Formats: sequence, structure tokens, C-alpha cells
Amino acid sequence: ERTPDRPELAAKQERTPLSRAAGSKGGTAKKRDMRTFAASKAKRGFTLVELIAAMAILAIIAAIVVPVTLHYIDDTQEVADETYTADVAKWADSCVLSLRNRSELVTSASLAAEINSLYRRDFPYEIGYFDEVDSAAGTPDLSEIRGVSEGASSYVGIHFSGSAVTVYLIKDGAEVESARVFRLLAV
Repeated sequence: ERTPDRPELAAKQERTPLSRAAGSKGGTAKKRDMRTFAASKAKRGFTLVELIAAMAILAIIAAIVVPVTLHYIDDTQEVADETYTADVAKWADSCVLSLRNRSELVTSASLAAEINSLYRRDFPYEIGYFDEVDSAAGTPDLSEIRGVSEGASSYVGIHFSGSAVTVYLIKDGAEVESARVFRLLAV
């Protein structure tokens, strides 16, 4: 065997596995020291810097996710509102036929009453009617709504004239114009 030129290396080569196990500074003691260090490190917990870094990462993720989620919620509500008014317009079509088959006069009031009697329990808004609508602007006077409870700020209003029905969605006291539906009815 080669003997190293440096005495400290020669001493390391002379150690046997038995002497290492006996407690001299060898591989087993280093492993034990590393385990003790790792265990003491695990018991200490997180440092303030680590906690602040984790909170900063969570804040960045929240800043990205929350607006996107709110945007999807708003879009979904808008689509639902458009669907509600389209449903009322379809119901109006069938109710006009039903009223005419019974030889009843079809007005905004009778149409709203018929829709309410058939579909109100399945619908999230009260259904009322407008007797008159400003034909130039095409918008109803919201204070002229009939058939909804007093003080209601969100409802669906129907206006019937001749062979057409217009369905308006009023939310929080203002019309949602994107949800307005005009439908020519079967005569």
C-alpha cells in the first residue's frame, strides 16, 4: 500500500472500521451529528423571512386569481339574466296562445298573470308588466311597473302590444339593456 506524504492522511488510513464504531471521529459520528442537526433544524420552525416570502407569493397569486374569478362570475350572471328574459319571452308566446284559445283578452296584465300562475315558482325574479312604453326610446317608465311587490328593485317587466312582447329585466332599480328581449308572437 502507498503511504501518503502527509501524516494526517496516514493516520486516517490506519483507522479500521472497528475503531470508527468505537467512537473515534469517523463516518458514523458524522452521520449522527447530521441527524441531530437536521432534527434540531426541523423543531425550530420557519424563519420570519420564509413566512414573509410565502405570504408574498400567496398575495401575488390572489391578486391574479381574484379578479379573473370575479370576471367569470359577472359574465355568468349576465348570461343567466339574458337566459331568464329569453325564457319569459318563450313563455309569453305559449301563454298568448293559451289565452286566445280560452277567448280571453290578451293584455300585458293578463299575460303577466298567466306567466306568474304557470312559472313563478321556477323563476328567481318577480314578473310584472308595463301598460305603456315610450315607443321612441323603447324604454318603460320604471315607476309604472304593475304586478310586483312594492319596493321591489329587481324584477322582470313585460309589455305586450298587438303581436309583440318585450321583456325587460330590472336589477337594483335600473334596466339591464343587454337582457332585453323583443319577440314577435304567433298570431
